[in-house]
Amino acid sequence: MSANIQNQDITIAPGASQIVQIGGQVVDFIASGSAFDVIEIRPDFMQGAVTLKQGQGFDFGAQFTQLLVINKGATAIAGTLVISTSGFRNFRISGDVNVLDGGKSRTLSGASKIACVSSTGAAGTFARVQLWNPANSNLRFVLEAITIATGGVNDSAVMVYQTAALSTLFQLGQPKLAGAAASVGGVYLDTTATPGAPPEGIAIALPPYTTFTYKFSEPVVLPPGYGCTLWATVANAQLVANYEWYEEPNT
Repeated sequence: MSANIQNQDITIAPGASQIVQIGGQVVDFIASGSAFDVIEIRPDFMQGAVTLKQGQGFDFGAQFTQLLVINKGATAIAGTLVISTSGFRNFRISGDVNVLDGGKSRTLSGASKIACVSSTGAAGTFARVQLWNPANSNLRFVLEAITIATGGVNDSAVMVYQTAALSTLFQLGQPKLAGAAASVGGVYLDTTATPGAPPEGIAIALPPYTTFTYKFSEPVVLPPGYGCTLWATVANAQLVANYEWYEEPNT
């Protein structure tokens, strides 16, 4: 018997679902606006669900009459399913290479963020700046790089994790996609009477009027309720930081 194959477009808001009234046995998630989109598929609304990323498919081993498709991600999905009876898998042309630009996909989905912040210690006080992920965000912040700049004196700073936000919000994280929504998290600042001290992730010492970018070999991940703080070890000095990160569901 020849295979029955149908395409079905899906448009689903974050956490929402769509009913697809097409029968079959095999489902392939062949296209979407982001390489990081994730859907859950429940055949005939049963609990025996499968989770698919773009380019993945699943043979349920038995015929179904309809599907419940759920968007498990934090951004809207506009994609395409291929639904078929037994015998179908992804059709690919020999030599065709599908390259997924993860960074571009994250930017276009609104997940990539940037923000700058500055703090200046007075006599006997030390500057601190921080990227903060709120406890109720349901997101993890994947920190890729920090650019640090100094003022007119030698300065040094250490990186520490903290479970409380600093006192002053400077701004929310800004999207790399112009016009997209700002982050639920932001960059904060304050000054304190004590210098930065261990435990510390990195330590950086810079001469006056210097800018330095620290790009992590593997990203730093901030779960909800955590901040990445740069804490000066020189009093009465300015500390400027630019944070670069992206956000994804904390699942």
